[in-house]
Amino acid sequence: MGYLQKLEVPVYTPRTGDRVRLLIQYQGTWRALLWCLLDRSGNLYIRIPRQRIQEVREGRFIKRAGDTKTTIKYAEGIALTSPSDLQNPKISFHETGTTKMGRQYLQRKPLSQLTAQEQLGIIAFEHPKAFDIVSEIRPRDICWNYRISEDQPLVGSLFVAPHNKVQLVRTPGASNQVTAMLQFTESGAVGNVTLQIALYHGPQGPWPPMTYFVSWSNP
Repeated sequence: MGYLQKLEVPVYTPRTGDRVRLLIQYQGTWRALLWCLLDRSGNLYIRIPRQRIQEVREGRFIKRAGDTKTTIKYAEGIALTSPSDLQNPKISFHETGTTKMGRQYLQRKPLSQLTAQEQLGIIAFEHPKAFDIVSEIRPRDICWNYRISEDQPLVGSLFVAPHNKVQLVRTPGASNQVTAMLQFTESGAVGNVTLQIALYHGPQGPWPPMTYFVSWSNP
């Protein structure tokens, strides 16, 4: 008989315009992994909050029907070198259905038209020691005492759904999964939506040389 990990899921209720940071502890310090913000126009922003970013790369791949795994080839992709690319790299899911990642544009269903839960993307994090140390905890910070595994890199999954269509995601084969729900209220153009963020141990092996965010277009 297999063991089913018990998940206790905290639910947060940020308002539109609130910048929510996700923090984890590493060697006695808090590290900021990402922040997210939903504005009143219905645009959702995800960013890796690093003060110094030395390299940004982007690439595309075709995921064929029936593929159940996502493979990231670290050495591939095109380096973005302009100051604007390095200064404020973020992923934005626009109310129109356009997703902007670096200089790439993808199309998916607008958040305001969601009738079921959808996955926004997967994040393969580099080692926590590469992330900035947080000197002050803010009111909208989510602080997780996540147990880092030095030989299993950290992976994140993001899902979005209307409040009444949320389904708790248990990642197949994942260990040490923790999950948080962000129920955005006063969500303006998109109505009331919930962002589900899950962290878990990835496959055993080396950590990625940088943080990778993978998203896709709707067929």
